[in-house]
Amino acid sequence: MPAVEAPASLRQARTALRFAGMGSDVVHYDGLGALAVIAARMRDEDIAAVPDVAALDALAAEPNGPGTLAVLGAFCATGSARRAAAQVHRHHSTIAARLAHAEARLGFSFSTPGGRRRLDLAVTLRHLRDRPE
Repeated sequence: MPAVEAPASLRQARTALRFAGMGSDVVHYDGLGALAVIAARMRDEDIAAVPDVAALDALAAEPNGPGTLAVLGAFCATGSARRAAAQVHRHHSTIAARLAHAEARLGFSFSTPGGRRRLDLAVTLRHLRDRPE
C-alpha cells in the first residue's frame, strides 16, 4: 500500500484487533461491516450506559459471574447451549442453568432470534469497552 494509507490501515487493524477473542483469534477489518462503525463511534461511557451492558457488569460481579460471562460468550459464538458446553468444558445442564440465571438477571429470553441478537450485541459492546483502542 502507499505510505499515505498507513495511518488508516493501522486504525483498521487496531479496530479489528479489538474483536479478536470473540469466537475467532483472527479478525479482518473488511469482515466487520457495521460492527466497525459501532467500534469507531461508541465511546466507553456510551457503552457503559447501555442497560444490557450494565446488567452484564452486575452479573460479572456475582460469585459465579466470570464463569457465567464465559458461558454467555460461548453461547453467542456457537448459537447452542450444547456447543457452548463443549467449548467451556462443562456439562450442558450446567450451561442451561447458567443461561437461565442470566436470562432472569438480564430480563429477556435468549431462545428467540431477537433475544440472541440482543445478548450478542451486549456481549460484543462489553468486549469492546474492555478492550479499548
